[in-house]
Amino acid sequence: MIRTGEVHKVETKAQFKDALDVTWDEIIPCLSEEQQEEICYYENEHRRDVDRQEISDPADAHEDILSESLDEINEHDLIETVLRTRSREYVHLYDGYIHTIVDLFPPHHHDGDECWFCND
Repeated sequence: MIRTGEVHKVETKAQFKDALDVTWDEIIPCLSEEQQEEICYYENEHRRDVDRQEISDPADAHEDILSESLDEINEHDLIETVLRTRSREYVHLYDGYIHTIVDLFPPHHHDGDECWFCND
């Protein structure tokens, strides 16, 4: 069987996040419990300075703090963990710093005309 899919070549964790629309809810479980607590700590330090309510969930932290946490995650582990938790099928190939990710069944988009794939 030959399958075609949507191919993404990424070299960084940020590229991976952008290319596959990875959410922080998918990334945070890749962090250790200590790292998650650290995110809340730094976010809450800032919130105390501006009289805002503290957080207990790292997903509620500011984007800048979360982005810094990406540096703490092993790139290969991040990609593998996120792809495994998704309900879609992927192929992940890597050679050094280059990761090729193939989404075997990407979301189907069309321009509104009749589409045989969607049975419209």
